[in-house]
Amino acid sequence: MVSLSQIISLIKKNPTLLLIDAEKNLLPKFEFFHSKGFTDSDLAKVFSANPRILNRSLDACIIPNFNFVDELMRSCDGDKKAVIAFEHFVPIFHLSLVSLLALNLQLLYECGVPKSNVLSALATHSISLASDHGSVKSVVDKVKKMGFDPSTLSFVNAVQVFLGMSKSLWERKLNLCKEWGWSDEEIWSAFRKFPRFILISERKLMELMKFNVNEMAGKYQVFAHRPQLMHSSLEKRVFPRCLVLNYLLSKGLIKEDFSVQRVLTASENKFLQQFVIPYQDPHLSKLYAEKIGLPIPK
Repeated sequence: MVSLSQIISLIKKNPTLLLIDAEKNLLPKFEFFHSKGFTDSDLAKVFSANPRILNRSLDACIIPNFNFVDELMRSCDGDKKAVIAFEHFVPIFHLSLVSLLALNLQLLYECGVPKSNVLSALATHSISLASDHGSVKSVVDKVKKMGFDPSTLSFVNAVQVFLGMSKSLWERKLNLCKEWGWSDEEIWSAFRKFPRFILISERKLMELMKFNVNEMAGKYQVFAHRPQLMHSSLEKRVFPRCLVLNYLLSKGLIKEDFSVQRVLTASENKFLQQFVIPYQDPHLSKLYAEKIGLPIPK
């Protein structure tokens, strides 16, 4: 059962709920989701995070959009139900014209984009794929001309990037990369490998570039070679681990032939076992522990 605190939270986030007839408008929506396998706990969690779904029309929006997501899920995995991934597809439930999204997805299918890749894209940024059909078609053609393979996830990610980012923001981020030493070739190589790297904030992009040049002497173009790492936490992974590497290098405890990429992608336990615990250096352990905010096991 939805708790009183959750109800209060819903109302604080969406005061218009007080104007809605609970019996005529809210109850049918809860009953619909219950009939699809949602528990009270599921609904409390979803509606607390996205209370405006309850303002949408049940017949004109919620039901057809739910059926759309459910059908898409089952087409990729016959045993998978929409209830399992509802949280990932919440933006779709805000769309009035899910038919437009369906039209755009059909375009992607016809280009050779696998349904599994479309599903992954929808789970990360569904709204961009609900853009005007003409705009989507234009961007799809652009991405194809850039040489992206429609069968890869990078293709649909690139489409989403161009649909969701203004030209001015795109140019600012490209210029920022160039200002910190990236060549045109490195930028486009990174974009082809992982288009979503350009979606990180300008502030984070600046911090990454600055750290790479000032703290790592710019010698390891790790982010250009492995752009996925740019989505890692700066404070919990990138900065602390690079500081450990710098410290070990300064003490002559490691040679420079290690792979920064492997260091940054290693599990926390593996990193500790290879670069922190073996050296039994109190200063090193303290340095790393303070940066990640956790004690270092002995």
